[in-house]
Amino acid sequence: MYHEVEAGKSLFVYEPKRNYRSVHYIINCQGVYSEIQVRTLSDELWGEIEHDFVYKQDISSIKDKLSDAATLLRSILSVGDAVSMYMKERINGREDVAKRYWRLCRNKIDDVNEMLKNSRKE
Repeated sequence: MYHEVEAGKSLFVYEPKRNYRSVHYIINCQGVYSEIQVRTLSDELWGEIEHDFVYKQDISSIKDKLSDAATLLRSILSVGDAVSMYMKERINGREDVAKRYWRLCRNKIDDVNEMLKNSRKE
């Protein structure tokens, strides 16, 4: 889904696929379109691992297990993102925003625990 974010249709941002958290910007500069992806360091790590270890796999039974592990890793890394944002907001004195990030962190940890409980047995 595309969203125009600047008058004159020169800049668009679109929503990424599920589990893929980069923000994508499409820029039109003098009729030439370019895409810029912005993501956190942990998103970059997850993207590289998912691409190299899961996407490139040909064997479906291995790919399914690796896909589950990549989803778990994405969730664990998002906990780190939430904790770092909590710390940043605390330092900047924005207690209400910091508390929201802390709740987000707890929710993501609950999600990770649920994934581990429901993971395929080895």
